[in-house]
Amino acid sequence: GVFLRIDGCGTGDDDEELRRLHNSGDHEDVESDHDYDEQEDEPNIVNAHVQELRTTKHPPGTQFLVSHDLTSVQTGDLTIHKGEIITLVEQRPDDWWLFRNAQTQQQGVVPINHIQLLSGQLPRRRAKPNTSVTTLVDAFKANNNIPAGFVASDLAPLTQLEEYQLWRALVPKMTDSNLAFADLYWHADTDHLQINDVTYKKIIVLKQCVKIPKVKGDQIRVLDRCVRVCLYDGFEIISNIHIVRAHIRNKVDDKVLTEDWHFSSNDLNSFVDEQPQLFIRANRSSSGQHLSLLFELSQWCQSTVTQEKCEIACGWSMVPIEDDKPPLITETKGFNELLHGGHTDEPNILLDPQYKILRSDGLSGKIDRLKRARIKFSIEIRDSDIDILFDSLPIQPVIVSMNILRTIGFFRSELAYQLHKRHHPTGLSTTPIDSIFLSTFFQTLQQPDLIYALRRVYRSRQRRFLKSSSSAQQQRELFIRTYETFIYPLLHYRQLPAYDFHDVPALNERRKLITDMIKRQLPARKTNPQDILSILLDPNLTDKWTPFTTDEICFTLEKYIHDFKTDVVA
Repeated sequence: GVFLRIDGCGTGDDDEELRRLHNSGDHEDVESDHDYDEQEDEPNIVNAHVQELRTTKHPPGTQFLVSHDLTSVQTGDLTIHKGEIITLVEQRPDDWWLFRNAQTQQQGVVPINHIQLLSGQLPRRRAKPNTSVTTLVDAFKANNNIPAGFVASDLAPLTQLEEYQLWRALVPKMTDSNLAFADLYWHADTDHLQINDVTYKKIIVLKQCVKIPKVKGDQIRVLDRCVRVCLYDGFEIISNIHIVRAHIRNKVDDKVLTEDWHFSSNDLNSFVDEQPQLFIRANRSSSGQHLSLLFELSQWCQSTVTQEKCEIACGWSMVPIEDDKPPLITETKGFNELLHGGHTDEPNILLDPQYKILRSDGLSGKIDRLKRARIKFSIEIRDSDIDILFDSLPIQPVIVSMNILRTIGFFRSELAYQLHKRHHPTGLSTTPIDSIFLSTFFQTLQQPDLIYALRRVYRSRQRRFLKSSSSAQQQRELFIRTYETFIYPLLHYRQLPAYDFHDVPALNERRKLITDMIKRQLPARKTNPQDILSILLDPNLTDKWTPFTTDEICFTLEKYIHDFKTDVVA
């Protein structure tokens, strides 16, 4: 179960000896100085697991769960941490397979005794919660800290999977033949992306969550609150899982058993992860089932005893996206939906047994309803509207914050334009596109505070450099220059903490650093802007430098379209 690299490690004599052993088929155990070799406490089980991986053909795009930590030893290795999900790029015969980490967008080789197959093990509707999370939730229930209807979040672990992240939906969809794009075509005569109409186009605005049972006791502390939204077709989640931060406005009286959650004002200038106005776009389900909106409320909690953290679902609701009783006068309809307890596939679980509904009709029934937890939102119907901004999105089902629609539109337009410029008749050349913007945009999209900063700087520069009569191409070119000047360097700023939705102190630190970096690059009245290289190459940060790779400046579809047919393109 021990894998030794025979390319470029050790002394020359050592290398020769390892090559001799490898070529002669002599598989004696060779002493290794890697600490991970001693982690195999059950060699027979590990060897059987490795052998199963070796003998099975895994297509690119297959996802694996990291089972052991591993620090990069030499160039080309991928540093991994236990619990991370990595995506297979190439299955190699030497037991060191090529993987990509979607979070960091880094790529490198990993020994297969450090991974286990993930794809196919998690139901697409609900992921099996981590054992430690389940244990912690059960302990909270045993101590009466949370109601019986609170459970480990169903959607939180799914958000770690690529297929439920927004950037994955932005990868161009191929036709069945894999010889053309199904949703990405550039009209050179109009300098616009071809719009793709779909069946459903809705604008949803989250209003409030009311009567949410509070956690109790000194053993638990709530660190953060959020609502997740996705599209569900009766069999599986078919869209990305979108997350919106929620707040409680004032400290609630300890005698009050419930609390109300609020959202940021419906302002397009709000932070991306706090924007309560969402755009939903989808076609009818291929399964023939009616589509529904699935909401899950959750709280990021910490045990004050063990300091462990976990995400606890505290109510869910499912609403059909196709309304049988549409509004008569306006295109907007308000909803005030009851929240269920338990998991999303358990429809008859009360969130809190003390709020049982005893009556269903008349005034008494209405009073009973007001005692229960609910989520309030509105849906505006835009199905019949033709809008360049809305219809420039992909045909795949998506849920997007309203304040990043234009940003996504710029990305898709630039990608379509660059593919159109190629001499290949379908644009499917495997030659990488020389573009910092295209190659790093997906990485930036997973850091909403960078998208927020990009929008603000672009609007400022738009007022300064563009006229009202500026063409779409001029706007797009300014947007890309703004991105490459101000945002791309931030992706490599070593003092910037990693983005974590639930780590509010780290997010506040990130926002301060981002603001400071951008100010240092903006020209002042009496001083020139600071050279970005002098900032990034700070000699005090040499321990955090990483090698430059061409992936940072070159975009290729092969990296994202796993069944891309390289045998038919040039």
